[in-house]
Amino acid sequence: MIYPETRNTIKNSFVFSQSLSNFHSMKYFVFLLFLGGSSFAQLSDNAYLLAYKDAVQLYANHQFDNAKARLSPLTGSGNDNPVVPYALYYHALCSYELSDYYQSRVKLRDLFTRFPDWEKIDEARYLYVLANFKENYFDEAFSNAERIDDQIIKSNLQTAEEFYIKPVKSIELLKSLNEKFPNEKIIAETLVHRIQEKPYNTKQELQLSDLLTNRYKLKDTSNAFESGKSGNFSESFEDGTIDIGVFLPFDLKNGNVKTNQYVFDLYAGMKIAAEELKTQNKPVNLVAFDVGKETEDFGRLKSEKGLGNLDVFIGPLYPGPNKEAEAFAMKNKIIQVHPLSNNIDLITDTKTIFLAQSSFDMQASKALTLMMEKTKEKTVSIYFGKYRKDSIMAASYKSEALKLGFKILEYKKFISDNSIGLSLKSGHVFFTGDEEFGSKIIRTLGLRNYNFVSLVSTSGSFNFDKVSRNVLQRELFLIYPDFVDYEKDQVKTFKKAFQKEMNMIPSYYAYLGYDIVIFYSKMLMEGKEIFRLNMNDSYLLDEFTLCGFDYSGYSNDNKKVPVVKFNEGHFEVQNN
Repeated sequence: MIYPETRNTIKNSFVFSQSLSNFHSMKYFVFLLFLGGSSFAQLSDNAYLLAYKDAVQLYANHQFDNAKARLSPLTGSGNDNPVVPYALYYHALCSYELSDYYQSRVKLRDLFTRFPDWEKIDEARYLYVLANFKENYFDEAFSNAERIDDQIIKSNLQTAEEFYIKPVKSIELLKSLNEKFPNEKIIAETLVHRIQEKPYNTKQELQLSDLLTNRYKLKDTSNAFESGKSGNFSESFEDGTIDIGVFLPFDLKNGNVKTNQYVFDLYAGMKIAAEELKTQNKPVNLVAFDVGKETEDFGRLKSEKGLGNLDVFIGPLYPGPNKEAEAFAMKNKIIQVHPLSNNIDLITDTKTIFLAQSSFDMQASKALTLMMEKTKEKTVSIYFGKYRKDSIMAASYKSEALKLGFKILEYKKFISDNSIGLSLKSGHVFFTGDEEFGSKIIRTLGLRNYNFVSLVSTSGSFNFDKVSRNVLQRELFLIYPDFVDYEKDQVKTFKKAFQKEMNMIPSYYAYLGYDIVIFYSKMLMEGKEIFRLNMNDSYLLDEFTLCGFDYSGYSNDNKKVPVVKFNEGHFEVQNN
């Protein structure tokens, strides 16, 4: 099935626990004493919190029945503990996961009555809306949707409403909903489609269809709406339209919230790009598919009529479905773009698969090339953190350094200050790790009186909200693939358009989604026959919000890698 854009706001299993940080931290164990008529209401705040945390952990382990049993005593009407509204929410969430939508609604209504000013009330209302949609209580769902104030959650509602309203077949039900909720465009749009798809219509129905089409400025939705399709598939280039399939883990069914917010930001940027291109008489048709981690997530799509006529695949993000998608794309001569992966193995021995973000090898190569310009000595010491991605990036840096004639003085996993030698004289030092890693390395280098060496690091090795400017003002060069120059005209223009459309500030992923659609659409405008030639000249284009794209020399790896340095209060790109 094809799914539309969505943003889910059901909290994951630990968010609410973390928001209770005002309680004393304690060792994790639960002591629940039931002595005679005693109850949870009589427990201390600490004991109460521990019981709640135990339930949350059960929820995180998908033991929803056990979690509900543990939460039930915490939700009684006599309790006044600050944790009670959280317990009510999680009880409702467990019921929702168990498909007991009635019980979920009961607990949520209790929450609304007892704690109307709860800080997370909009998240609870969102869950309540979904629980009502699940059992087709549309009036209650839309009534509560209108009471939500949080702008991000309101943007999420649009996709949920689309998902549950689009399949509605009853014209009479849609008419009733349209009368009650005249501001809900999705109801009007679905109603118009149902009228248009009928072989025969009354005069009143046709008049209503025209009225709604004009009122909501609707497009002809016939043949482009069933099952959540966001557009028709068309024969490649036959009608001058570029058809782009977006295979991302929207995860609409499971309602995972902030965990995949980046997916929706990515897609939102793509939609804005497609609309912009249409205004330039360059029609682009985006078709969104919900493809998660499982191989069958793509396999079930193969029967979709016209799937082989798509011009571009964006994604999937996970290896299982990607293997299926890659084979299908190659068989049907479809260009495939990996929007977020840095894995160079994905583009080995292929002419039609591309990385939008540069591989680790390319990132290392570009940083080393810059270091050859900045330093005289071709020597380097390399240190990396505890995570797999750290060792992979370090290995790429070492490999590319050796190719360019560098001598590796040290190559170590950083465990303590002793991991760095006492008398190194490297031309530069490279390090990569988590957001606390960079500060640790620089502190250790200071202890070694090794303060004036040039440093190269991945941007993810620092928390820019916490790191001091003294650290950034060193001879420090950052490999920064997700760098956004907010002074750039294209960034300012896109940010304004995104805020107008989404009522929120765009993330890096929104910028990336926009750039990908703009770039690959323009590369394909003149046809697939000269697509590769256009790609060879791609480095000449400079009209993107981010650093752009460079696939010259028949590369399938993006050669544009921003290496930045902090200067006078902001980061500046140091390489071309």
